This record gives sequence, structure tokens and C-alpha cells, in this order.
Amino acid sequence: MRFRLTLALCLLGLLSLAAAAQQQKLVAAQDAARSSGGASATADIAKAMGAPTAPLAGTSNDAAAKLAASGSGYKEVDADQAQKLADAGTLVIVAWSNPNGGGHLATVRPAGVQGDTVHEGSRGPLLNNVGSPDTEIAGANWIFRKDAQLHYYTPGS
Repeated sequence: MRFRLTLALCLLGLLSLAAAAQQQKLVAAQDAARSSGGASATADIAKAMGAPTAPLAGTSNDAAAKLAASGSGYKEVDADQAQKLADAGTLVIVAWSNPNGGGHLATVRPAGVQGDTVHEGSRGPLLNNVGSPDTEIAGANWIFRKDAQLHYYTPGS
């Protein structure tokens, strides 16, 4: 019995280390994208995480439609699950398709990353936003307008 408990604790420790390493990989990819500030920031982060990039081609509105499509390599999750996944180091993309103009993509940022400065009053999943006019880490309520219909996608089917 003691052996099984010890083994279980060791496995939990290994899983925790793996999750921490995955989270560090996600944070590094997001930090690099914020530093470069390029229009392909979300695709660059997805590529660094080994996630499909084909659905991210074109405009943000195009990408939002492709992410939602069957066979995209992504599945939709809710906002709460999006934050939990990002906290565990899993890529999550938030997509807003704007029927009246350009939409926007961002990635969900793990909460509690040392050195992050987050807008006071941020709510919703924490986002790594790379765009105009702001490149920042903030809650979804700071990045998107109040009536925006947001969809969260993570790799998988």
C-alpha cells in the first residue's frame, strides 16, 4: 500500500513538472509574439505550441470562421475552461468575428505569471493581446467591446 501511495505521489509530481514546462512554453511564445507585434502573432504562438496554423490564415474574421468549422483541428470551449486550459499550458485562442469590420484574435494567458502587469478590474479569461492600438495582458472585458460574441478554441477535435 505504501509503495502505491509513493508511486502515485511521484506520478503527480511528474505531471506537475510537465504542466509547468508546458505553461512556460506557452508564456515564452506569447511573450515573443508581444515583442515582435506582428500581424501573425496568434499564428506564431500556435506554431510555437505545435498547433494547427492553417485555420489562422487570412483576416481575423476568416480565421474565426475557419476555427469554428468542423475539421479545423480546434474545438470550442467555454470561457472558464479556456482559462483553466491556459493555466495548464494549453493553447487557447479567442476569436471575435466582427460583422461590421475587422474582427480580432488573441490567446488566453495563464494567470499569475510573474512579471505580468494586468489591468485592474480585468474580468473574463486573461488575454495576451497583440494588436492595434494596444499590446497588453488584460481581461477579455478590456480587449473586446461589451457586446462582442467571443468564442474560445483549443487544439483538438
